[in-house]
Amino acid sequence: MIVKLVAHSPQASCPQCNTISHTVHGHYHRHPKDLPWSECKVKLELIVTRYRCLNPNCSVKTFSALLNLLPKQAQRTARLQHIQAQIGVFLSANGGVELLKVLHMPCSRNTILRSVKQLALPTRATPRVLGVDDWAFRKGKRYGTILVDLEQHQVVDLLEDRTAEQLKSWLKAHSGIEIITRDRASEFTRAIDQAAPKALQVADRFHLIQNLSATVQTWLERRKKGLLEAIGSCELPVKKPEPPQFANTYGMQGTHQHHRQANRAERLEQYNKASHLNEDGVKIAQISREIGVPQSTIRWWLRRGEFPTRLGRRTSLNAKFEAFIRERWAAGYSNVAELHRGLLNLGFTGSVTAVNRFLLFVKAGEPVLKSRSEILSGTKGTSGVVRMVTRMLVTPEVQLEEAGRELLEGICKRNAEVKSGYGLIQDLRTLFLKPSVENIPKLNAWIQKALVCGVIEFERFALGLQRDFRAVSAGLSVAWSNAQTEGQVTKLKLIKRQRYGRAGFELLRRCVLLS
Repeated sequence: MIVKLVAHSPQASCPQCNTISHTVHGHYHRHPKDLPWSECKVKLELIVTRYRCLNPNCSVKTFSALLNLLPKQAQRTARLQHIQAQIGVFLSANGGVELLKVLHMPCSRNTILRSVKQLALPTRATPRVLGVDDWAFRKGKRYGTILVDLEQHQVVDLLEDRTAEQLKSWLKAHSGIEIITRDRASEFTRAIDQAAPKALQVADRFHLIQNLSATVQTWLERRKKGLLEAIGSCELPVKKPEPPQFANTYGMQGTHQHHRQANRAERLEQYNKASHLNEDGVKIAQISREIGVPQSTIRWWLRRGEFPTRLGRRTSLNAKFEAFIRERWAAGYSNVAELHRGLLNLGFTGSVTAVNRFLLFVKAGEPVLKSRSEILSGTKGTSGVVRMVTRMLVTPEVQLEEAGRELLEGICKRNAEVKSGYGLIQDLRTLFLKPSVENIPKLNAWIQKALVCGVIEFERFALGLQRDFRAVSAGLSVAWSNAQTEGQVTKLKLIKRQRYGRAGFELLRRCVLLS
């Protein structure tokens, strides 16, 4: 669609000297693109009037009237350029090209990038509460810094690296910040101390728990031998699951088996209640409302005349292959890959996963008692045991499952050092549950206790808390944290990956601030 327009006014002011002129020098034509109309592309045929400057001292001899619709020397109207730039902000250049084709506003990816770079950045006031965190251009290689206004829930700025100098320069240019939340990075701490000494620094609770977990894991790694001996002496029987209904089937083990049995009992109760109500002459719609089961399911139950039983998962092994595995297993061969290779020689065409699943069934059928250390060392290794015990020690006791509490209680009975360390860990862990001013003296008391506990890892951790006591105590007493900043980092990662990781810092910063 072509729209013919004439831009004319009786007078215009010179852009150089602001002298008003009534003298027309001539006219010229422009053919910019505009927003589409329905499914039609729109092109303007615009006749623009050119005036002569009446000021003899002005360097501009002729000029045209300025148009808000059309920027100088532009081939697109301002509103079309703005929409294409906004699409470039929220999508990558390649994605924007495909979307603009559908919207009948086609342009190249380079045009989209130029439009994005021409957008004016938003001007934002200095925040009162600032969140500081790092983000990765490339993990382990190059990092930047993100600054978030925690009250307005928006990114204030991005810095090209995470050094103290960069953050210090930004803080000096934006004075008046009252609260700053951060992790425990030394670069951020030094920059804030030097550039904003009056601001209250708040150490993030999540990062404090991470530091505590790392300390506990380092301690357990050093005491791994004693830990494994304590776990090995905790002789707990492995509960044998219900036998499968068919010789070549097996169910899910552990927690999944328990949930499956509970669900089956609930379904059986619903089936029995539906059967009794149906015998009493109650309509299916009323039965559905009473027991909370869809009418189609109730009709299916009644047509069957018996409770439907789920058969479970079948194996792809026949009797010959199963006998081979059981024979080799009894002989002491427990390597799944080796068993699978032996089956291939017998003509088996299945995968290693099928063999592993059948071995789970074989193991579950063994009535022997196994120590916890044997089970864990056979599946996860000693490093996995240390990580598991670390997680149990740091987790609040009320959040542990019954099996975890039993195992932890057995370890503490057999290892006095773990028992004393567990009490120390839980004393600190309870301070993270609810921020309160009352936590400050408790934190100070915990630090003094940890400094004389005799465990070098806890003593070093306590010294770190003591050096950063003001920020740590603020993290345990005020509600502000870096959680929202972490969310903004996640959004930044999405924006970065939409551009296939190829966006430079300036383009990425612009897209984050404008999105």
